[in-house]
Amino acid sequence: AVRDAVIFALVMHDLGWVTMQPLVGLPALLAAVILQGRLVLLGTCRRSRDTRVGGGGDAAHEGAVFAWISGSCLWTFSEYVFDGVRPAGFLANITFLTSLNGARLYPAFMRVAAITMLAAC
Repeated sequence: AVRDAVIFALVMHDLGWVTMQPLVGLPALLAAVILQGRLVLLGTCRRSRDTRVGGGGDAAHEGAVFAWISGSCLWTFSEYVFDGVRPAGFLANITFLTSLNGARLYPAFMRVAAITMLAAC
């Protein structure tokens, strides 16, 4: 059930991302991070319990998915903030974000996002 909620949150995130609507995408991404973080913790606890009886666990898989979602956070945020002339949606009203140097930060954010997502593979 939690995995299904993560998938639903990621689909909503993608919908917000492709339409450049951070009011949809960012809360959905936050939900995915929280729910996937819960799965990572449960997988780690399950692994420590199952190891005593010779089992495995889902910790590695859940951790890789969490790393992928973390990279997606950076990727999405950088596109919301730096991809246009101004940040997308309500983010354009945040002075701190409008004052950032997108020419310098956008490639850096994208590199870190790509490395994080590649490490998850």
